[in-house]
This record gives sequence, structure tokens and C-alpha cells, in this order.
Amino acid sequence: MQQCRELVNDNDFIKDATDLVDIIHGNANLPEKLGFASGEYKKDVSPYVVGWILGIEWDPYFVQGTNEPYEQEDMVVVNMEHKDENGKINTYKAYLRDLFKEHTMPVLVAEFGVPSSRGMAHESKYSGYNQGNHDETEQGRIVASLLSDIYEEGYCGALVFTWQDEWFKRTWNTTDFDLPDQRPFWSNPQTNEQAFGLLAFEPGDKKSICYVDGDISDWQEDTLISTSDNASIYVKSDEKYVYLMVKTRDFDFSKDSLFIPVDIIEGQGNEEDKSRNVSFERPADFLIQINNENNSRILVNAYYDSFYYLYAEQLQMMEKNAEYSKNGNGIFNPMYHCLSREIYLPEDKETIPFSQYETGMLKFGDANPKHQNYNSLTDFSYQDGNIEIRIPWQLLNVMDPSTKSVMGNLYKNKSIKAEKAEGIYIGVGIVKKGMSDNETISMGYYKWSGWTMPTYHERLKPSYYILKDAFKDLE
Repeated sequence: MQQCRELVNDNDFIKDATDLVDIIHGNANLPEKLGFASGEYKKDVSPYVVGWILGIEWDPYFVQGTNEPYEQEDMVVVNMEHKDENGKINTYKAYLRDLFKEHTMPVLVAEFGVPSSRGMAHESKYSGYNQGNHDETEQGRIVASLLSDIYEEGYCGALVFTWQDEWFKRTWNTTDFDLPDQRPFWSNPQTNEQAFGLLAFEPGDKKSICYVDGDISDWQEDTLISTSDNASIYVKSDEKYVYLMVKTRDFDFSKDSLFIPVDIIEGQGNEEDKSRNVSFERPADFLIQINNENNSRILVNAYYDSFYYLYAEQLQMMEKNAEYSKNGNGIFNPMYHCLSREIYLPEDKETIPFSQYETGMLKFGDANPKHQNYNSLTDFSYQDGNIEIRIPWQLLNVMDPSTKSVMGNLYKNKSIKAEKAEGIYIGVGIVKKGMSDNETISMGYYKWSGWTMPTYHERLKPSYYILKDAFKDLE
């Protein structure tokens, strides 16, 4: 803490505090300053302020008496065997009860919630309240359950984290794959910290350019990119996704496989995938495979696998595979996210192993918020021979779509480093069940436009309405 005192003097601290008070009361006009709020604040929101907190979460070095394995987070011991009144293990309620017993004063829970992100940063072993990979309805049910636990344990109040999604946020397991200064300019559904809100900010001035729901009426004005004997593909994009629409002919969705190769950068990639009986007009960096509702995924050329490169080649937390460092190796890997690095628990004398999950699995569903069967985690849909897909930019190794910055050659650069790209090549082909001939998929060029300011519109998530009803039940 002494170092912090030396970096920030009293005048800076007081100035920042008074600026915040002026912002809350709609009486501030602040110049641009890196790392600080700026602009003109005209609205007085002080009647909605519950209270003031000095600083953010306390730095762990300020708090004494802990020897937990993570030095900067998770500094609490939880009785994992505690069961709630329904007989289920409820580690959160156990934590609340232990915390409440330590105080004689009223206790308020300043932050609680889960994100409705596609990506996941931690997995809960018992409750399923994971940090990410919840659809917006499930997010609401979990937050309502947490609220009920807080209420039943006698707390004086609780604040949901958070009201709105925050595009600028970073997460430990995706922070190496984007550009820090550009995060506010696009939405990354792979980063769980961006999606804790009950209010979503979606690309588009008034609505999205595409809803992946099986209805292709929002593709009427889009240009054909590539075609094969039995499929044609269309492409467009916004500040969050690359959207693909495929019109098929003689395609059995339950049996046949549809392949979409994607070429991101020059000088690398696989010209074929022998294991899947398909080859490409250009070396492909990614391969999207649609194979019924439950077995569809996006795959990455092993040479361009940023997850493997970071955790095996750089950090040496995974076993290395010499074949992966060879360009044109013909290997496509599943796409993974890290959930936990290997960690030793000194009190338990136990080592928790490195863990991961396949984030490249594609979920079938309906991504239109206006529909009854809406699922915010939907990646693709199928209807009447037409397939709609949306792929987060980061799953294509795009580090910032606004400046058209993509991940460069990992082994040539000896690091994860961005380079500029003008566009990408995409194609489509179908492999019929039982087909023995190897089809070469032709690929067309898609060029997207960068931007300096993103478009957006607001949308209340289903979680908002679920939580609204939950608060009523506590009255």
C-alpha cells in the first residue's frame, strides 16, 4: 500500500472524488484523460445512489491473515458440504452465513450476479453458477436465487452487479487475445466480464443487422460470396459477430456435414482436412462444421491455435505437440478456453490441475429476442434448407475488428501479435453421409469496413424481468 500512496497524492485523490460527486449530480464537464471518465454530464442521478464506497474492492495486501493460493482473488474459505433447505449443496449460502456471523453491524452485499456471456472464466463444481456461458433467462433465475439466499440470511440489502453490459471490460482468459485500448469499440461475447448486465447493448442503431433464427428475410440485400454444387454462402458482420447464411440443396441436416473454411491471413493454413474428407481452394485457418444440432463446432488450424500456443508453447502449462508448430500440418483442433491454471492448495495439500472446456462448440437455437424460444447463447439455426450462423470475432483470432487487426503468425512472430487485414476468404461445401470422394471447396472474398465509433441500441434482457418479479416477492 505504501507504493500506492507514493503514486497518488492527496490532491489527485480529492480531485477524483469531487469529480465523481459532480458526475452523479449532473454537474461535470471533464476533459479527456487516459484511464478516467470524460465528457459532459447533465443528468442528476443522485436520488438513485444507494451509498458511497471509498475505492473499489480492497487490495488483498491490505487485508491481513490470509494464506489462500490466489494472491489477488478468492480469499475466502467456504464450507462445501453445507446444504440448503432443499437438500442441495449451496456453497453461496454457506459463505453468506459464515460472513454474517463475523459482524455485529448490518451487512450489505455490494455485488452479486452472473454473466450472460458466451465465454466462461470459471466453473462452479457444485452449484452450476459458473462465471459465464449462461443464457439471459438462466442468468435471471440464478441472480434471483442468489437474492433469495441473501434475504433469507438476514442481510440488510444487496446490489446486483450490474445494471448494464460493459464492452470495455477484460477477462483473465481472453485478455491475451485482444487489444486493450480498443476493447470499448466492439462487443466480445467470449469475455464474461462484459455481460453481467441486465441491460444489453447490442450493435446496430435500432436493431441488429441479423437475428440468427432461421428466418432469412434479413438477408435480402446481401451479396453472394461463394457457391458450390449444393450450397451458397452469404456473409456480413457488425461490432459483435461475423454472420453467415447458407442456402443448401439436397442437404440432410440430421446426417450430412456442412463445412465452411475461413482464411484469415496469408502464408499459413491447411489445404485439406483428411480426417473429414474435405479440401479447400485456399489454405484455411478455421473450419466451421455443421453436423446436426448437437455436434457442430468451429475448429482452428493447429498452427494458428492461440489457446495451445499460449498455454503450451509460451507458458508451458500443457504438453507440447511438435506437429502443431509445422505450417500446413493438415490438423484442425477444437477451440478451447482455459478455466483454471494449475494451482496448489497449501491447506488441503492438493494440486488442482489445469482445466479447459471446448468453447468452439456451436449451440443450436433461436437468437431472436422477440421470439418465445429465444436463447441468447444460440450460435446457429436451421430452417427450410437455410442455415444461419454467428461467430464471435475472437473465435476467428480477430483481436480488434474496428481497426481490422487480426492475430499474426504465432510461430514466425514468436508471440501473439496483431497485424492488419483487409478481408477474409470464405467458402462452403457439403459432404454427404457415405461419400468417398474428396470435395475441394471454392472460396470467395469478404471485406468488412472498420469503424471509429460503434453503433448500439439498448435491450432489456429476460433476466431483468425475472429479477423484477423476484424483488416483488420479497416485499
